[in-house]
Order: sequence, then structure tokens, then C-alpha cells
Amino acid sequence: MSAPDRALLLALAAEAREARTRLDVLAVRAGDWVASVPAEARAEAMTDVQAFDALGQRFDVLSALLDGLARGKTADELLAAVPLADMAARLAGAEDAPGVAAGDLALFD
Repeated sequence: MSAPDRALLLALAAEAREARTRLDVLAVRAGDWVASVPAEARAEAMTDVQAFDALGQRFDVLSALLDGLARGKTADELLAAVPLADMAARLAGAEDAPGVAAGDLALFD
């Protein structure tokens, strides 16, 4: 792998880590907003807010994979270490990617 390729992978890993950081800030804010939701809808709203954590975990995996590739680890080695089974299966090609059409933004589905 060339130095520019490694540099790009490291930059992408850094971008994924930054996105995770920003997502965490938004998750805290959303959690604060849930406190103002009527009690009868609060449980559902909290479930929706937990989607931030799932997205954060995916950013963590992506940044680790990109960083590992940049540092010369094999894809098989990296995929074996992915803690999210469904994501590992998708990345290994054993499962279809989640179905969000291009241009669609899925929030709190």
C-alpha cells in the first residue's frame, strides 16, 4: 500500500472518530430533550435516542477498521475483531447492507 493510500485511510479514520465525538454531543442534547417529552411518550423517545449509541458503535468500528488497514493489518484479522455481529457479517459480504436509499436520511426510524 502506498503512503498516500495509508494517509487517506488514517484521515478517514480520524473523520469517523470526529463524527463519533459530534454524535455523542448530539446524543446528550437529545437525551436532555427527552426530559421534556410527555411521560406517556418518554419510553419510546428514549428508545429512539439509543439509536445514537448504535451509530456511535458503528463509527467506532469504521475508524478501527480504517486505522488497522492503514497500519497493514489484514481485512480478515480486522473483521474478526468487529464486536457488532451484524456489521461484521455485512462487511464480510455475508449479509446485505441496511436499506437506505441514496439521499435518504433516516432519523429515529
